[in-house]
Amino acid sequence: NQFKLTAAKDFGFLASRDTLQYFDHANAKPAFTLFAAGKSTATVQGWDSKEKQVTISNLKGNSHNSKVTIHDLEVGRPYLVIINENPAKKLKPDAKGNIQIDSFKKAAAWKIRIIKE
Repeated sequence: NQFKLTAAKDFGFLASRDTLQYFDHANAKPAFTLFAAGKSTATVQGWDSKEKQVTISNLKGNSHNSKVTIHDLEVGRPYLVIINENPAKKLKPDAKGNIQIDSFKKAAAWKIRIIKE
């Protein structure tokens, strides 16, 4: 198995060799997409309209080859992005409502929080 996914509430997912898509509840659009070169675990701690929180772990040195795209965000609205409790960055989604996170230092896990301002 390439990916392990856990969440406190109902979810759906699609997985291929290097990609995992997480669907919150019965939503037809993915909430996030993880691309990882090696085995990874995604643990969703919370996912609602105000705050999204997921921990990606077991990266084992592959963090430089990994990225997460958060989907279905409000275009033009600023979001605070906090990774591993580092200082927050204020980002706006692209025209499709996505924020891509791919600039990580080598780490065994990424704790990602996205907070709507």
